[in-house]
Amino acid sequence: MPEQADHIPWMTAMAFRRQCGLSTVGTEVARHGRGAAARCKELGIEPGKLFDERWGQVNTYPWYVLAHAAAK
Repeated sequence: MPEQADHIPWMTAMAFRRQCGLSTVGTEVARHGRGAAARCKELGIEPGKLFDERWGQVNTYPWYVLAHAAAK
């Protein structure tokens, strides 16, 4: 996982959605991840990588990026 400035939590879209009580249906999680990836690109942030037993490798994003993507 990338260096976390000021201890901002980084997590997957699935983890964020579970913590916030949002739908964890695959299409919704994928949409959320794409939105977070687009926001990271706008901000010049490189998403982190994390091994996932089910999906292989998944991206991680700063919490505030996931919150922004969820609000759209």
